[in-house]
Amino acid sequence: MLTGWWEINIPIFYKSKQEPKVAEKKAEILAAEAQYRAMKNEVLFMIADMSSMTQRVERQIDLYKTGIIPQASLQINSAMSAYRVNRADFMTLLDSQMTLYKYELEYHQALTEYEKSVAGLGATIGKQAL
Repeated sequence: MLTGWWEINIPIFYKSKQEPKVAEKKAEILAAEAQYRAMKNEVLFMIADMSSMTQRVERQIDLYKTGIIPQASLQINSAMSAYRVNRADFMTLLDSQMTLYKYELEYHQALTEYEKSVAGLGATIGKQAL
């Protein structure tokens, strides 16, 4: 007498069991891709924003260096000359000096803001500070 046993697994319900898992993984992939695009857009926006701020402050620094501070210095010289010949009072001279100090302070604040924005831009793009 000879007996044998033969067994074959036929996956009849494979679609109903695997399709939801496949759909879930596809949704997870799409969500991860959307999150990546959102982060990429945010970083690009930050770079553009910091770059424009850096350029604005750079122009402001140049304006202080080439226009505002030299004119304020000339105004002090003019007020000093007028004070020496009694054509202006001491308060005019003092006001001119205070104006120059105010502009110099604003210039150094702009320099500080510029350095901060350059450092922030470097951190955003991943450049290491020296």
